[in-house]
Parts: sequence; C-alpha cells; structure tokens
Amino acid sequence: MIKKQHIAVLLGGVLLGCGGSSGFNSGFPDPPATKVDYPTGPGIDGGSTLRTYKAGDTWIYNVSGTMLREEYDDQAKLKTKNSGPVTGKLIRQVSAITFQGAPALKFTDALTYAINGGLTTVEILEHYARQEASGDLTMLGRRDNNTDCGNATKVWLPASFVAGSNRGGVANFTGLGTYRDSNGILRTYDDSLNTSTAMSVTAQQSVPSTSGAPFTTWRAVYAERFANDFAAATRVVRSSEFIGPSYKLKSVEEISAVDDWAASLGAPIQRGYQTTRTDTIVDKSTIDTTTGVVTFEVHLEKRMLDLRMVLASRTLQ
Repeated sequence: MIKKQHIAVLLGGVLLGCGGSSGFNSGFPDPPATKVDYPTGPGIDGGSTLRTYKAGDTWIYNVSGTMLREEYDDQAKLKTKNSGPVTGKLIRQVSAITFQGAPALKFTDALTYAINGGLTTVEILEHYARQEASGDLTMLGRRDNNTDCGNATKVWLPASFVAGSNRGGVANFTGLGTYRDSNGILRTYDDSLNTSTAMSVTAQQSVPSTSGAPFTTWRAVYAERFANDFAAATRVVRSSEFIGPSYKLKSVEEISAVDDWAASLGAPIQRGYQTTRTDTIVDKSTIDTTTGVVTFEVHLEKRMLDLRMVLASRTLQ
C-alpha cells in the first residue's frame, strides 16, 4: 500500500510535512528559430530619472520563449512533463487606487501566452506602490493571480539609475481583503507572503530599435522571490467549502530578469525573464473534529518560463 504524502495541521501548532526529491534534472527545450525582435522605435535617450507614473500609463510587450510544466505525484516523483515554444503579450498598466486608506498606484501585469500555438493562458500579477517625493517607488503590497497579500513598505524602483546602485529588500505581507465563507460569514484573509526583491544597476546600454535609431538604456539585474502560504487549515475549520481537491496550499515563485531600462519611459525596453513557480495542490483534505487536526494529501505542480519581452508600444499620460 502506498503511503500518501500528507501534511497535518493543528491550529495554533506547527505545520508538518513529508516528501522527497525525484532527482529529475529538467531543462528547457531549445527556443524556436525566429528573427530577432527589436523594440518599436524611434529610439530615445531613456535618461537616468525614473518617470513620474500616472494612471493610464501602459506598456505592451511582445513575448517569445519556452515553457516547461512538470507534475509530481504524492511521493514527489515526476509524473508528467510537457514543454514547448511560447508566444504571447505582456500588458503592464498603471491605475490609481486607494490602499490602506491612502492614494496609491497599482501596476497590473497581464501575461497572455500560448504553448505550441494551443490554448491561451492568462496570468495576472499586481503590485501596489507609492511614488515618494524623492521619486523612489515604494512597494506596498502584491497580488498574484487573485491572491491578496500586502501591507509592507520597501523601495521597489529607484528614482535615479546610476551604475552600481542597488535597491530592494525583504517584506512580510499579510492579507489585504475579506471573503464570505459557506455560512455567509465575512472573514479576513489569513494568508501570508514572504517576498524579497533585489535590483542592481550596472552600465548604460544601447538597444537597437525598429527605426534604426537606438534606445539608450540602463542594464539592470532584477530578482524577486515570494512564498505564499494560504491559510487553508483555518478555512477548513471555518467552512467545509475549502475541503476538497485542487485547493492551493502553498505557492513559491522565483523570478530573475535582465532588463534594459529607459528610466524616462518608466519601463524596460526589453527583458530577459525567467520564472519558476511551484504550487502545492491538495488532493484530499480531512479534519478530525475531536482534535482539530486537518490533514492534507498533496502533489506538486511546477511551471517554468524562459521568456524574452520586447516593447511593442506604449501610451504615457
């Protein structure tokens, strides 16, 4: 009889789990042979001062690259794998919002892509931010595919791009919103998210454009890591609607990018972007009503993207 990988939770206690490594060494497929895509130009001198963002600012990128998906069984052994070339678009847009009772900006990244020309996948990532009087952009919160996490303060983007400068830090976010359980009771999010960012500006870069006149940019190396722990055990005890398969128990994502920034446009002209996300998915949940222990049987799903993003158009207010 196969012993299921399980996670048992006693509220107010310690999260326990067991699992293992499959030892499978995965790799991306070779990217498709396509002509080099240049940013839509004429190029500009992107300057060194970060744009003052306004609601309605929009940047659209052409996206190409490769994708790898893997699914692991309850013993953490590789069960399925598929990969292929990716094409799509990324739209980043700024909107004005109220965050924690104060004016703020929301940066929405909508990545739409298809694998091997198949069905379209849409992924949404939102950052909540405030632009300081200094011009620095401070991250206030983060929302990944409709999971609210936020209320922390750290410098996200620098007011001035200078070779050798570094920005970033570590923040622990807590829930932003509310939901109603199956009994109609209004609940607050209990989810927590630990995130870290790092941005290192190196030297100026000249990037060719479609018109031949180059963009003058700053090369910046960016990294972001976040781990989202969904308060599944608390929700199971509150309401039976959270007992069942396909519930996400935890999500961990690591992002790295090499960006060519036109600071005056408030965005990279092009990005070399890699991301790996591992989701812990519930197969079965049970609760011992006497002890309050919630037990989850889970498997892992991993998605890796290796992308090139090239600015196709922009609308700045």
